[in-house]
Amino acid sequence: MDERTWQPYEDGATMGQTGLVGGIITRDEELGDPEEPEDADARLTIETVPDGFAVTANLYGGWLQETARFGSESEAQSAFDAAKSELFHLADLIPDEEDGNIDAAVATLNREVAAFATAFGGSPTL
Repeated sequence: MDERTWQPYEDGATMGQTGLVGGIITRDEELGDPEEPEDADARLTIETVPDGFAVTANLYGGWLQETARFGSESEAQSAFDAAKSELFHLADLIPDEEDGNIDAAVATLNREVAAFATAFGGSPTL
């Protein structure tokens, strides 16, 4: 059974702090098993920036770090919510040592990450 869920990053300790793009963090969640936080797969952050809002999607392991900018909070929230299921899907594609054909698994993940990055930057609803 998959125990991964989206939960507040660092139990909410980052709220109000400066984020990756220099804005103030207003929403920050991580995908992982609450019992094993060191094995988390992804993180999503919303920051308030001078020209609006920035949403950063990060798939741990160096697979993805993409920031999209939005003019309104509602657009940023919509993009954040839509990205959660997409990042869950991408996390499922991360290959491990037991994968029979690691090259094919990496190619699939890279293709899916590229599609996500294109959609994430272009639409608040993915």
